[in-house]
Amino acid sequence: MSEYKLMVHASPEDVREQWRALEAAQDAPSPFQSYEAAALWCELFCNGRTPMVYSLWRGDLCIGLYPLMAKRKKGFKLVETLYNEYLCL
Repeated sequence: MSEYKLMVHASPEDVREQWRALEAAQDAPSPFQSYEAAALWCELFCNGRTPMVYSLWRGDLCIGLYPLMAKRKKGFKLVETLYNEYLCL
């Protein structure tokens, strides 16, 4: 049985190779799910929020990525999806 682990990364850049491998494995990947789209989105729209990416691993294989942004508000750390304010993905 494979062991699963969840990791947190500081930016899409930290998991670029794994992200591109997941893209390549898709029959019809969406351009909005690409590494380039997420990295550009962070560069242009994070505006004081900290990008972060959760990755799900089965053994040594990355099987999922979830880009997020974090910000502080009234002493709390709020986490929201990367595309939350602009797209419904």
